[in-house]
Amino acid sequence: MKEMHHDANHKNVVAEFLQRPIHVYGATGAEGSAVLDWLISIGVTRIHAHDFSADHDTLIAEWQRVHETATTADVENFVSILKNPAIQWHLADAYASEPEERAIIFVAQSWFRYERNNFLKRFFTPSLSVRPEFQDTIWTITRLYFTLFPGKLIAVTGADGKTTTTRMIGSILSDHAAARGVRCFEMGNDRTHTQSIAAVSSAAPEDYLVLEVSDRQLSFNFSLIPDVAVVTNVTPNKHMDDYGGFDAYVDTKANLLRYQSSHHTAVLNADDEASRETVLHAGHAARHWVAVTERPESGIICDGEAIFRISSRENPQPLMAVAELGVVGRHNWYNAMQAIAACAAVGVPDSVCVDALRKFRGVQHRLQPIRTWRRITFVEDSAGGNPVNIAATIGAFNKQPLVIIAGGHRPQLSLAELQPVIEALRAQHSVAALLLIGSAAPHIKSLIETHAPQSTALHIVDTLPNACEWIKNRAAELTRFQDATVCMTPGFESFDQYRDYRARAQHFIELVNEFSE
Repeated sequence: MKEMHHDANHKNVVAEFLQRPIHVYGATGAEGSAVLDWLISIGVTRIHAHDFSADHDTLIAEWQRVHETATTADVENFVSILKNPAIQWHLADAYASEPEERAIIFVAQSWFRYERNNFLKRFFTPSLSVRPEFQDTIWTITRLYFTLFPGKLIAVTGADGKTTTTRMIGSILSDHAAARGVRCFEMGNDRTHTQSIAAVSSAAPEDYLVLEVSDRQLSFNFSLIPDVAVVTNVTPNKHMDDYGGFDAYVDTKANLLRYQSSHHTAVLNADDEASRETVLHAGHAARHWVAVTERPESGIICDGEAIFRISSRENPQPLMAVAELGVVGRHNWYNAMQAIAACAAVGVPDSVCVDALRKFRGVQHRLQPIRTWRRITFVEDSAGGNPVNIAATIGAFNKQPLVIIAGGHRPQLSLAELQPVIEALRAQHSVAALLLIGSAAPHIKSLIETHAPQSTALHIVDTLPNACEWIKNRAAELTRFQDATVCMTPGFESFDQYRDYRARAQHFIELVNEFSE
């Protein structure tokens, strides 16, 4: 039944796109360039590509910056797209040229963050959802994935943990798919994955697609219906300002569940208040719960030592010891439980899940060890861009002295956002120092001194080089009684000092590797 529905969807979409002019805004981005590639592959001949770049040389340079893992063949393919006669380019001052009345418009998830896109706001409500009368006009790559994929689709969203959870699910399903002779695709919000609409649209009904989905990709409020929806958690963070507050942010996340029926599954965090209460009222999917502190009637739980499957009818069934996980930290207990629950919902045996999780070694820029120097282990966690990530680091390294390098850029930092850090500092006494960098440092220091006085030593060091110098000068003191850990978990954006979190990570790694024995 789903296969027939997919075939009809695919034919209808392609037919519609072949008949109408199509405008792609943000053509060098990970989403926009993938859309261009696919449009050409299906034979669309009236394509308008819009980009801020000044000329074709700048276009190529910007594309390479965004596509960090691109091969020579990938670059050559993009150059061929530039020269394709089906595409008319609108660059620099010509970027904001108005689309025709019957045009289809593709936008990237962060379109609204650029002032030069203000002319597109007429298609959207103030809450960033597409106005009903323009549902046939506005498209995104995420909408294409949901529309064209014929197999089992697992979508993961959340304030934190979605990339790691997506990767865990992908690792499990890749093993399971290989054993069955089918395929597993991983795509979506994580830019390190190659986006391929053609591969997804030509998949078989037995294949799997794991999508990481951001709140911005959900804000359009298309009727997206995943077979399995995973909401890792919904906590206050930088994105809620895009929607005018936390309640609207939660409502946006709920769009992943809103159109599910009883034939679908939602994996939710019973320990997360927003997931448990607000998100619970969206959609009609079967609920699968995970928990550490709460005790749902059924689901996957963790007691700090092991992960169990529980139900109201049977005794708890142990699945694996926490020590067997290939990643550390309480937050990764949740990620692993949600991955098991999501994969079980599409028929994967628990034993396959456990085997894959034992082999899983984490995600780049998330609690990745760099080196050990003079009994100090340095860990890079630059992708931890929300304050709750700092709290997760405190929980992950609580058995020896810990120095955290944190800070960055946040124009409006609220006490609610920093509350998880304050609570973690009150609960744990292993944090020897918090070294604060970036423009947000004074505000962070003030809030912690006010609400968690004497919880740890706070030092404003301004920059990563200064933080590393501070550590070098105090190495003997830090390791006087036992080994120590230094972790850069910034908890904030990097934009006041670095291009992005990857550049910040690379600088920290270089600084640490320069330490001489």
